[in-house]
Amino acid sequence: MSTSNDPSAKERKKRYLHDRYLKNRDANRAYQRQYYLRNKTAILARMLHYSREHCGEYYLRNKNAIRTKSHMRRNTDENRLIRRNRNISKYGLTAMDYEVMLKKQEALCAICGQSETRIHARTGRPVALAIDHNHQTNTIRELLCARCNRVLGVVNENITLLQKAIAYLQKHEASRERR
Repeated sequence: MSTSNDPSAKERKKRYLHDRYLKNRDANRAYQRQYYLRNKTAILARMLHYSREHCGEYYLRNKNAIRTKSHMRRNTDENRLIRRNRNISKYGLTAMDYEVMLKKQEALCAICGQSETRIHARTGRPVALAIDHNHQTNTIRELLCARCNRVLGVVNENITLLQKAIAYLQKHEASRERR
């Protein structure tokens, strides 16, 4: 009877190889690391040569299919929802909490009172209102449009700087009216 077709022999060999791997894992890793460090330039040259020879050709032959598949993977409704929930959960909110805040603010920015006007470049859809939060305490304040959120970020939420900017605008508004 041949042992090469015996399922139990194959299983024993598989178990033996796995046990040997586990027993010598650290030594093998150390050896592989030393080998890599000794031969790093040759290994990288081989990798670069291979990628230039094969990967570029494959990409050029299949460019449209690759782009379409990756675009489809990124832009499914499910993935959009996952990304949105991940962004919301960064602030300790759930999707339901965000929806409650959105409804309470009637889907308008807490500063300018406008709905979000920025359109996402890839999807062509309006961007969701940003969750404004205090960067020191990480407490959530309200929802803002992208423009107002950016203004607060640019001035580092510095009230004095914002007051000076308002005074500056008022000063020049008065001089413009005199003309």
